[in-house]
Amino acid sequence: MWIWLSELGNSKWLLPAAVLLIVLSGISGTLPWRTATRWAIAVGVTSLIVLCSKIAFMGWGIGSAALDFTGFSGHAAMSACIYPPLAALLGTGRHVSRRWLVIAGLALAAAIAYSRLPLRAHSPSEVIAGFLLGGLAAAWPLSHWPARAAALPAWKWLVPAVLALGIQTLLPPTASTHQLVIALVKSVSGRDETYSRGWLHRRAARGEEKPTSIAVQQETKND
Repeated sequence: MWIWLSELGNSKWLLPAAVLLIVLSGISGTLPWRTATRWAIAVGVTSLIVLCSKIAFMGWGIGSAALDFTGFSGHAAMSACIYPPLAALLGTGRHVSRRWLVIAGLALAAAIAYSRLPLRAHSPSEVIAGFLLGGLAAAWPLSHWPARAAALPAWKWLVPAVLALGIQTLLPPTASTHQLVIALVKSVSGRDETYSRGWLHRRAARGEEKPTSIAVQQETKND
């Protein structure tokens, strides 16, 4: 159950689907372009912050052993940034309370964020930080959401989902966002090996300064 729930927050398909949905919402007039642009910026900035936090740790070992923090959870951050506005979008033009839809979107995002814990993909601090980051980012477009707008036809949110899944099937079976981040970290930092959570705690205990081959890429479940 946790694996399937966690997959709903996988940026490999969630991010392309969100981008396509935002563009279609603006083109169709369901959302004013100003609101759609705010949502797009929120998603982009959230993604960038998550990526930078992972690069900072895996490339240069910047993290906190005390908090068990190696970077924001991408699943938690992107789910909290995308699902609440998505819920509000699906209720646009319908006689449904936007507040309850947003709460439902937050609840789904919270469940996805929590799923990272039993899967041992992230620590509590990383999940909570990611969820708060995404939630704060989502609050910006939601605070400018139109009071009244045309309803979004079903095909305009089904198409992005189908296209995003299609994009995912074109990727190599072993491809994952975490592996792409590792490749980027090695390219940017010039290191052959990346820092790991195990190294972070060993450094706190023994003052170790460099990653060892045993500690390299231990956490392949992280996104």
